Amino acid sequence: MRIAIVEDEKEFAKQLMNDLDRYGKESGVAMDVRWFTDGAQIVGDYRPEWDLILLDIDMPTMDGITTAKEIRRQDAGVLLMFVTNLAQYAIKGYEVEAVDYVLKPINYQAFKMKMNKVMRIYRNTQEEFVMLKKEGEIKRIPLSHIYYIEVTGHRMIYHTSEGIIEKSGEQTLTVLERELHDRGFARCNACYLVNLRFVDTITEQEIRVAGECLTVSRGKKKAFCEELMEYARGH
Repeated sequence: MRIAIVEDEKEFAKQLMNDLDRYGKESGVAMDVRWFTDGAQIVGDYRPEWDLILLDIDMPTMDGITTAKEIRRQDAGVLLMFVTNLAQYAIKGYEVEAVDYVLKPINYQAFKMKMNKVMRIYRNTQEEFVMLKKEGEIKRIPLSHIYYIEVTGHRMIYHTSEGIIEKSGEQTLTVLERELHDRGFARCNACYLVNLRFVDTITEQEIRVAGECLTVSRGKKKAFCEELMEYARGH
């Protein structure tokens, strides 16, 4: 789990790192933790690579609420949790959909309960996104925004509500099919992996996905239709 701590006081930052290390060992969760000394530091070159960000509210250059708002503009999926001296400040966290808050001085047992809540949410949502690079920026794309995935040569082409995003690499469509099968994706031929929620119509040789026509191969058609019917029954 990738965690960022944004805390200007070294004492509290160190305690959070120690508590996260302890929690990770007790729960069997690998923790990759990085410390930022101010909100401006993490916002300056922000990338949606974090699963959880622990934010101090009272910081000198950029306070935690302002930092959270800036992060939310770029990353709708990251979990946010505030660290504060006063509980009333944490109410502002609802504006940025914060998961919870931790009160200073930090008590480990109370912190553990908050992290248990974070982990429940994290485990329910961690597979709902894919990380893709678009226009030089790494973006967190929800699976629900992907219409279909196309393979051509060594490139994966993601057709999404945010446009077309290409990805080069060693991953094959067969591997993606296994990973996304339980998330409502199915193959209609050797080149396309389709998000079943966007299938509009199906004919003898074609399917219409989000307004585009894709070829259905003879060998894949029966299995694809069965997957589509099963998906429709469950939704």
